[in-house]
Amino acid sequence: MKRLPLFALPILLSSHLPAAFAGKIPEYCGTSGLTDTQQDTCEAFLDKAGVDSISELNLPKIKYPITIPLLNLHLSGLEKPIEVGISSADGTKLRVQYRKKTPYILIPRDRFVSWGLGTESSTSTDALISQTVSAIIFPPMILVTPFLIGNVKTNFYTIKYLSEDGSPSTLALSATGQHHKTMAILNGVSGLAPSEKQDPDLLRAAQENILIMLGNQRSELVDSLLTTNPKKPWCEFIDLSSNSQSAKAYMRLTKKISTVSKSLDVEVPIDSRTASTDDLWHEYLNERPGLKSWTENFPAQAEEMKECPLS
Repeated sequence: MKRLPLFALPILLSSHLPAAFAGKIPEYCGTSGLTDTQQDTCEAFLDKAGVDSISELNLPKIKYPITIPLLNLHLSGLEKPIEVGISSADGTKLRVQYRKKTPYILIPRDRFVSWGLGTESSTSTDALISQTVSAIIFPPMILVTPFLIGNVKTNFYTIKYLSEDGSPSTLALSATGQHHKTMAILNGVSGLAPSEKQDPDLLRAAQENILIMLGNQRSELVDSLLTTNPKKPWCEFIDLSSNSQSAKAYMRLTKKISTVSKSLDVEVPIDSRTASTDDLWHEYLNERPGLKSWTENFPAQAEEMKECPLS
């Protein structure tokens, strides 16, 4: 008799088996860290069903939009776990949101790096989570331990993805129910089986798209920040000395752009909407033929005149 694979994914395939029969499958089947008794129970169920793996069962199909509430994040400084829900409107992105709160994380399909799972009894959850992640950031707090609930088996889901600044991030969830449904939504949105890694070329393309998106967002702020020297109108610069929201947003976006650029090993792009000093200088001279002629005859003095103040 073949042992049930530790990470057998319940891919939602049609089958001759009735849906009612599939509904009897224990929540822990198809996960890792099973006891011998649980392993035997799952194998006996598969034998009775006449199949070799859970993927051959007629499990409920995903219908979008779909929401799975009451998953848990246990965060530092809090005695009780934070309840979160995961949802997908159309299967193209995963939304992870605090219940009754505004903050959320949105993970498009092309930003999934991988996802994995594991289950352990409550007696060893601390060890499991420490092995799964050493430092998981879930802004604005750090995950330190999963939800513990008596002797009920807890399922853990670790999602690795690219954040909005293109850097690798990790999110860990835990739940005591709806395991097959949770696996199905993670598989459906990511297109990946547990522990399967995304194609590096696709991830690079995702980072390039992030870089373009961040650049466009930064360009939208230029008009409100651009300052021109009245005595030297070819001298323009982005004024970040103010404490305005636009200046703060511009600096945040610039930092993110730098992060993505370093990850892609490409030159940090300048703002596409700001003309170079040279371009503005030549435009200024073309409108003044006499001054242009003077600069051609006295290039040293012209270079001194062209020079812009540092700010």
